[in-house]
Amino acid sequence: MEKLTIEIIAKGEGWIVQHAEANEVVYLTKESAFQGAIAVIDTAMAEGRAIELRIPGGPGRFD
Repeated sequence: MEKLTIEIIAKGEGWIVQHAEANEVVYLTKESAFQGAIAVIDTAMAEGRAIELRIPGGPGRFD
């Protein structure tokens, strides 16, 4: 199975969860984008896929 790469990326005033089958949901905080990524990770784990998650550093939890 192909590895799933997920990246949380700043977009405008919010954050998006970028991956192969991503939608256009923009989250207000990086933390809420992380919660959105969890649903994608859950499905990928159920399929037995390897997962790579990239989250940029920043000043704090709610930036």
